[in-house]
Amino acid sequence: MHHLSSVKLALIVVVVIVLALTGVAVVLLAPRAHVGPPAVNQVGDAQSYREIPTDWQPADWQRTKWQRIQTDTFSIGLPQGWVFIEKQGIDSYIGEFQGDGITLLFDYGWYSGDPSQDNPDYTVTEKIINGFTARLFTSEKNQDAGVYFDNVGGEGGLINKLSVYGSGLSKEDHDLVFSIFSSIRFKNIRFDNSLVDNSWEVYTNTELGITLRHPSDWKLKEKTTSTVVIEPASEAESSLFRTLYISATLTDLQEYIAAYESGGFVVDGHNFNEIEEESATFNGEPVTRWETNNEMGIGSSIFFISHNGHNIIIDYNDEDDIHTAILSTLEFVTN
Repeated sequence: MHHLSSVKLALIVVVVIVLALTGVAVVLLAPRAHVGPPAVNQVGDAQSYREIPTDWQPADWQRTKWQRIQTDTFSIGLPQGWVFIEKQGIDSYIGEFQGDGITLLFDYGWYSGDPSQDNPDYTVTEKIINGFTARLFTSEKNQDAGVYFDNVGGEGGLINKLSVYGSGLSKEDHDLVFSIFSSIRFKNIRFDNSLVDNSWEVYTNTELGITLRHPSDWKLKEKTTSTVVIEPASEAESSLFRTLYISATLTDLQEYIAAYESGGFVVDGHNFNEIEEESATFNGEPVTRWETNNEMGIGSSIFFISHNGHNIIIDYNDEDDIHTAILSTLEFVTN
């Protein structure tokens, strides 16, 4: 009797060990979620329909199999199956994004208005999206939600504005449309510099032709004269995929893209390194940019810039406030 109990106990121990090891294997093989600020909009049943949470952060939309749609003045991430319909405007550039039973209207121009302005039916929260101040608004009464940018640049003293909004939205629709709003990217790249202060250290690299500033509690290392790594001084922080890379490459843009995509992490036929590049301007320099994920599921944004006789790669996390603040100080200089 005692012998049978021992056998049963041994079998139970073996089963537990196998299950534990299987669990570890699943954890190790599964792509990791992005480490950092909350990456999804929390509007839903747990909160008031009208409320935009104070901890709302731009969603990590690029880790889904979304498409990036280019308009004449900005780009936007949309789920597969959504379509872009350009409309005829009078004094502004207008159009629609349609999918999943939702229609989002946009209006870009000098006179584009804010539907939530001075309207008590709306709850409004201001956030930074792509370096620009955005007013996110939602209304239970009108069952709509939108985003409004009151200054996205312009020429000749004229300021362009952008509004994107949808009506007849359910609570579930709000999660999706706020993720869509967070994916908006303007052709003129700008980063928020509100975190920069006088304690930040100045760094200049004459080989790359750049100068920038970084927090004193972050370390900057020159691996070579043309490769710079910036990361938190704390080992615990630096291990959280918070490293910003700036380096030169000998390959041209198309060669770099081909090499990058060939090393992609593929799941269910989807190459997470597949690039949807777009042209933009950063500090007066023409750049090509794209967003992608590595094999750990960590999203990153990449700039390809030709400057000072080099093809320069900037690899950073668009959701890391310190990364974007550092890039807000980056300037290009000519030797």
